[in-house]
Amino acid sequence: MSRVLRTLCACAVLLGFGAHTWAADPDTVAVISSEASAYLEAFTAFQKAYGAPVRLYNAAKGRPEIPKEAKTVVAFGSRAASQNYPSRLNLIYTMAPGFRLDSKTREGKSVHISVLPDFGLILSKLKALQPGLKKLYIFWTLREFDQYLESGAARGAELGIEVKAVRARTTEELPALLRQSLADMDAFWLPPDPFLLNAETLTLLREFSWGNSVPFYAPTKGITREGATASVAVSFSEMGISAAKSVKAVHEGSSPAAVIHPDRVELTLNRVSAKKCRLEPGDAALRQVDQFFP
Repeated sequence: MSRVLRTLCACAVLLGFGAHTWAADPDTVAVISSEASAYLEAFTAFQKAYGAPVRLYNAAKGRPEIPKEAKTVVAFGSRAASQNYPSRLNLIYTMAPGFRLDSKTREGKSVHISVLPDFGLILSKLKALQPGLKKLYIFWTLREFDQYLESGAARGAELGIEVKAVRARTTEELPALLRQSLADMDAFWLPPDPFLLNAETLTLLREFSWGNSVPFYAPTKGITREGATASVAVSFSEMGISAAKSVKAVHEGSSPAAVIHPDRVELTLNRVSAKKCRLEPGDAALRQVDQFFP
């Protein structure tokens, strides 16, 4: 897809048009949850990787009217993914933490592009930053992370890291759980849990980390910007690229995994936070960092 066409597509969304239809591939449509730059970035990368223009709908403007000839919907965000699509359609969705589709109720194939990479990749990056990391605590609320965290325990054992997951039933429990774990942890990490990560808890987590010199590892670079020590994250563009690969696989008759964890990540480091946590990565680890804050 040309740069001009991508620009026109983004402009169509920003101007409030529901879809663009010029020379569009009839088999695939895309739906974004809003005009937020993250969704547009992911869609642009998807469009480029897919190699053909597709109709684009903005779920914030109303329910998308999917053409009858369409075979696959690519949804960016929870609002886009949770629309009442015909069950015959294949649904590839991403950027939707907290949302899971019940594939048993659908005829078409469903593929979730996770916002998280393989847990082993996260742990290997953190180990490079903090070679003395022996015990990593994880705090979460959503049950959807259970299986992912179980895999983390096994991957951690391979790297000599004990991964201990502690579930917080409410955000009010978080301060006490942090205090109870302090004497035993070398660092802590949180998944992109929308019920646990908000402005109030981010302040709490940052102050706990800085005040006790314990690295706080985040699931997104945005949280690193706000004071977390570092993050290992999948970029919005990579999510879009992975979605394009999944669509092509489905149309070619393959059956991609129900959940795909992209294997290309971005490592970010907050210099101020690292200093407050007495974290001094070596030169080899610093060369792996894709972006520094501040």
